[in-house]
Amino acid sequence: MEFDDILPKLGQFGRYQKFVYFMLCIPASLPAVFLTFNQVFMSATPEHWCEIPELKDTNMTLQQRLNLSIPGQLKGSVNVYNRCIAYAVNWTAVVTTSDQWPPLSNTSWPTESCRSWEFDTTYYDETLVSKLNLVCDNKWWPSVATTAFYAGSLFGNVLFGGVADKWGRKLAFFIVLGLEFVFAIACTFSPDYITYTIFRTLLGLTFPAIFQIPFIIGMELTGPDYRTLAGMVVCIFFASAMCLLAVLAYLCRHWYKLALWTSIPCVLLFGLWWIVPESPRWLLNKGRREEAEIIVQKMAKSNRKEICKNFLNSLQDEEGGSCAEQQQRRQHSSSALGLVQTSNMRKKTIVITFNWLSNAVVYNGLSYMCANLGVNDYVAFFISGLVEIPSYIITWFAMQRWGRRCSLIVAQLIGGVACVCTMLVPEDQVWVTVSLSMIGKFGISGSFSVIYIFAGELYPTVVRAMGLAISSFVAGIGLIASPTIVYLAVYSRVLPLIIMGLLSVAGALAVVWLPETLGCRLPETIAEGEAFGKDLTTYSKQNKNQQFVHHTAAILIFNHLFLSATPEHWCLVPELIASNLSVSERIHLSSPLEWRDGDLHPSRCSVYAINWTDALRVSKNSGEWPPQPNLSWPILSCTNWEFDTRSYDSTLVSEFNLVCDNKWWPTFCMAAFNVGSLCGNLAWGWVADRWGRRNAFFLILFTAVSFATASAFVNNYITYTVFRTLVGFTYPAIFQVPFIIVVELTGPSHRTYVGIMTCLFVGLAEIALAVMAYYIRDWFKLALSTSLPFALLFVYWWILPESPRWLLNKNRTHEAEEKFPERVYLSDYPGSLKDLVRTPNLRRKSLILMFIWTMTSIVYGGLSLMSTSLGVNDYLAFMMLGGVEVPACLLAWLLMDTIGRRWSFCAGMLLAGAACVCTYFLDEGDLWGGLTLTLVGKLGNSLAFCVLYVFAGELFPTVIRARGISMCTFVAGITAVSSPYIVYLAIHSRALPLVIMGLMCVLGGIFAIFLPETLRCHLPETIEEGEEFGRDRKLFDCFNNIFIHFSLTFRGIFQTNHKGVVLRSVLNSVHISVIDSSELDSQEMWTFFPQRS
Repeated sequence: MEFDDILPKLGQFGRYQKFVYFMLCIPASLPAVFLTFNQVFMSATPEHWCEIPELKDTNMTLQQRLNLSIPGQLKGSVNVYNRCIAYAVNWTAVVTTSDQWPPLSNTSWPTESCRSWEFDTTYYDETLVSKLNLVCDNKWWPSVATTAFYAGSLFGNVLFGGVADKWGRKLAFFIVLGLEFVFAIACTFSPDYITYTIFRTLLGLTFPAIFQIPFIIGMELTGPDYRTLAGMVVCIFFASAMCLLAVLAYLCRHWYKLALWTSIPCVLLFGLWWIVPESPRWLLNKGRREEAEIIVQKMAKSNRKEICKNFLNSLQDEEGGSCAEQQQRRQHSSSALGLVQTSNMRKKTIVITFNWLSNAVVYNGLSYMCANLGVNDYVAFFISGLVEIPSYIITWFAMQRWGRRCSLIVAQLIGGVACVCTMLVPEDQVWVTVSLSMIGKFGISGSFSVIYIFAGELYPTVVRAMGLAISSFVAGIGLIASPTIVYLAVYSRVLPLIIMGLLSVAGALAVVWLPETLGCRLPETIAEGEAFGKDLTTYSKQNKNQQFVHHTAAILIFNHLFLSATPEHWCLVPELIASNLSVSERIHLSSPLEWRDGDLHPSRCSVYAINWTDALRVSKNSGEWPPQPNLSWPILSCTNWEFDTRSYDSTLVSEFNLVCDNKWWPTFCMAAFNVGSLCGNLAWGWVADRWGRRNAFFLILFTAVSFATASAFVNNYITYTVFRTLVGFTYPAIFQVPFIIVVELTGPSHRTYVGIMTCLFVGLAEIALAVMAYYIRDWFKLALSTSLPFALLFVYWWILPESPRWLLNKNRTHEAEEKFPERVYLSDYPGSLKDLVRTPNLRRKSLILMFIWTMTSIVYGGLSLMSTSLGVNDYLAFMMLGGVEVPACLLAWLLMDTIGRRWSFCAGMLLAGAACVCTYFLDEGDLWGGLTLTLVGKLGNSLAFCVLYVFAGELFPTVIRARGISMCTFVAGITAVSSPYIVYLAIHSRALPLVIMGLMCVLGGIFAIFLPETLRCHLPETIEEGEEFGRDRKLFDCFNNIFIHFSLTFRGIFQTNHKGVVLRSVLNSVHISVIDSSELDSQEMWTFFPQRS
């Protein structure tokens, strides 16, 4: 019997575990934080400048001395003094012979390097840097000390990991604590920085073992249902210790006092010898049953559990000889080689180690970056520690709701993206950089808390401490580079943040290859560790890869917004360009005024028709410069234009002068794209049904890439429009076919997940497109960058399988058996389009779905196209409109399983409608108010669209599901042609398109109320079941769904022992029934995923 089987009889997290665990949190946080990060303050570098003893004796202020003695350099509007050079003159003579007071410096004076320095004492009384003059040529010393600390931690990781596995967790912990105390005191009394660095290296031997070993003891005493809680509590202690360190440093302000305050109190922790037990799990694995029995009895007594005297021996008698066999297996291959001897263990070890490395480098790098952010060190470090607390709390709930893997990925992506975004912030926007840095710390703290729990659950007991130690050892190698990365801030404040952000994103992507451990038993032996997660097929690598295909569709659709963007423009007057007039002066002189957006603006399409050469000459001769326009001058229409190049270097509009009388061309091109998609919607469906999903996908991909690339080489806009129509021919098929392959390979219990992930990838693709367009401001380069790279997707030929469902429907059983070995039976009745309207209930549902699909599709396309009509930066607007889809998808995921599909859709549409209609009440000049309401509208509409994909698929019966959704998509596609023209109305009023789309949303939300709820309902299979489904629907059943959701949640919390068995049996029965009937009965699933016109 495993220790996880014993814990429920002793109490999984009773009074005994709580007391011991909270006692262990103290050494896992205070000494670990104090002795690792006190270096931030002890070796801080205060503001400094060359010391001039002669000037100190004068009555000059500090600012006057600096102005006189130190060369300065203007950075922006601020004069920055050189820290390493001073003027080399006779200061006594300068002071005594100066004719004015205070004396002024002369930039022709010679300079020399400093021989001693003065240090600013505003924040620090004294640091090691100011005591030993570790600046200028010696400024690298603090980075060396930090690097040496992490070099020591490399060896300490392996050393104490081995000690903990061989001689016990408790003994290893107190050895580490003793060494930490000794070397910390030695650092305090170091006579020079070399000695200090040596002792810091020896102190590094104890880190992170001082954190890991108490964590392992606590986790091994805790039942699986409370591991997340246990992990989060120690992380909150850790964050609180960081805040406490900032307060101590602020109060001490002297490195020597701070060193004593953060080391001497550690001696009190030796009192834990009489409190902390040895890990009973480790004792059992080592066969020391008698010692484990003593701890188990004490645990049961404290937790008020009744067990017999020889509890462990009685369990062994019940199990018979199996315990001896288990003990033999545990003792076999319990060395570090067990981590890499087998394929699955090797894969997990490599991924865990890489992710640990990325977490460690970024977490420690951001912690040390506090002194380089340009703000108060104490405030920055305190906030840096403070943001960790909400991060741990949110991560705690996320791990329980979405599991370890998903929580880890999302947290690391938040941290990574926030850090990378600092490259878009100007250098002088210090607090914006600080805010993004703290968001990065928020994300990476959450992910670091997850990886400790995640890795501890993935490694088997016999090598758990060694596995964590090796992962931490490799991470320590990366930590050696961490101070060097932070040091790069001397060149650019954001450069370290960008590097750490990219590393965080890479770590997040690696996690997708790890299995989920939520609610699973800890593996005990190497064999169990190898078996755990080996058959991970819920959402396979193939399925994950296919999600990236949806980037292609989103980018090929919406790149037109930037390719055909209309920059600000005015009539070209060649004679004025040759003058020395500024752009604004030229526009003011040559363009008559006209009413636009409720105000007078220079005309974009008219110009004064005079002899400009004569006008400029007369103005110069008369002395009136710059010349002023005369309202009586004759006016003509422009024949050529100038375009503003601040946002775009070149677009198709500026290339072919598609403005004024030709400004309708880009709108017409978008409508032509939608016309092409109508024809493609039917054509590619037929191809996918006749020749297979896989063949259809690669034919679509080839067509899309070919025509998209060809559109970059056009010499007129008519040709471009033709090619865009042909690109539209591949949409939405390029969206649908890969999704259908995923759906047909994925179990029914994951319908919501698959739909939401697809929507999520679309939102991420829109953000990526905005970033690409921001950096590639020429339409030709952008066209190539958003088309040619997708040729790489042809490597999916060796990754994507053919749909087993399609193969079975085509009686190609021998091929299907390779993908889907179970025997299945297909329905004999194919269904037809007439069945959608033959019976009253199906007819009502079909018509309502077509209507709400139309409303949702028009609004989604219109809001996406509105990014260039909102009056703010196009790139920012489009990125924000795409970015809100990410939280919309996550919110839809949560709401669909809580209040149901119907009310989630209604809420999203009504929210979008209300926000869009409210723009009517804003002033025309309130751009940011309009943008905010538009974003809220896009959030609600995207949420509704995510729900609609799943909702419609569950409402249509299996035999006509594909045809029903295909018809909804087709009808929505016809009306979506009007979407660009609705957006075009913004030339009359910026709010008019939003009001129209808002009313559409409200109508769609109201009509959806008359559809039946599908949450936790069996899918209808036949026409008869489809007609019967929802006939006796109840209008207000969302409250029932909420009650059921929370009842199941709390039942899962308090009845965890039975939940796993019951849930698995329920899922298995659902899986079998759906595979036998609803999951494999459809013959036309190519249109399951509808277009987003």
